[in-house]
Amino acid sequence: MTFQAVKLAPSILAADFARLGDQVAEAERAGADRIHVEVIQDVEQVLAKTVSPGLGHQQFLRSMLPKIRRARHMIDQMQLSCALEVEGGIDPTTAPQAVAAGADVLIAGSVIFDADEGIAAAMQGLRAASTPE
Repeated sequence: MTFQAVKLAPSILAADFARLGDQVAEAERAGADRIHVEVIQDVEQVLAKTVSPGLGHQQFLRSMLPKIRRARHMIDQMQLSCALEVEGGIDPTTAPQAVAAGADVLIAGSVIFDADEGIAAAMQGLRAASTPE
């Protein structure tokens, strides 16, 4: 008999929802093969974190782009009317990558609130960078 490696998929239903992002990140660092998410029809949003939770000014994790694409595919396949939000490291360079992968909401912090040109100009620049030509 040939044995295959068992995959582990921690279920977020057992996580502390106040610390969900931290706990999922910890499970991924510990080697989880996937994270089990119970999908219900009343989903209003799916959030993809593209940085390690908790700190600003982090680099966008491009390794998350395939996961964003997969989440978009699942949302479309299940015909859910929910937003796919991407948070972390969003700037004029990474925003179009996230949108191309399927994001329809970009959550940005430092690039807006720490911008030398001001909040309005930073938002305008980010929106322009995110809009396909």
